[in-house]
Amino acid sequence: MQKTDIYISVAFVHSVPTQTVLGGDTYKILRDDYLLVVASSPTKQTTLQVPADPYRGQRFEIKDEKRAVSPSSPIVVDGTGHQIDGGNTRNMMMPYEAITLTYSGIKWVIT
Repeated sequence: MQKTDIYISVAFVHSVPTQTVLGGDTYKILRDDYLLVVASSPTKQTTLQVPADPYRGQRFEIKDEKRAVSPSSPIVVDGTGHQIDGGNTRNMMMPYEAITLTYSGIKWVIT
């Protein structure tokens, strides 16, 4: 048998790109964003639009920080032309809910 060497590279980042989004706003997620913290509103819908040209493996973490979401004032994640687990959008309606989106090369999946 032939031995094959395997090398693994690990990079540690001291700061995670974090964006705070105000409740009721529409925010176009930037390619360099990673963690999106939403200060949800009890009376307004907040919309997050993922990039229209994502790269395979691109990932975003989205978190409701104010516990003010509900079915009538959700955080709406818009796939911007790409499916999110079978739909065009994903509504976050549970207080303190968090999701991670990963682009598979074809669609966004919740991981």
